[in-house]
Amino acid sequence: MLSLPADRHKALFLRDGPKMPLSDMSFQTYKMGMYVDSEVRDIIKDITALDKELKKKKKVLNKVITKLKMDEDMLDTILNTGDQPRTQHE
Repeated sequence: MLSLPADRHKALFLRDGPKMPLSDMSFQTYKMGMYVDSEVRDIIKDITALDKELKKKKKVLNKVITKLKMDEDMLDTILNTGDQPRTQHE
């Protein structure tokens, strides 16, 4: 892995493309030693934004599921405490 001090090199040069400032790279990308062009970085940003949105929607969905389970339990309780099935006596 390539290791350069950030204060010494403020920008890294791609082999076949323009320079990319260190501040524009995600930590994971820097850690992995992969330096990508702006188009790939834009795609990564879009995926990250979609991932955050998906996590928010999943959280809301889990709350709805929990509420529905509570409603189902309450309904079962109401139905079970009503008229109990009567046994026939001979």
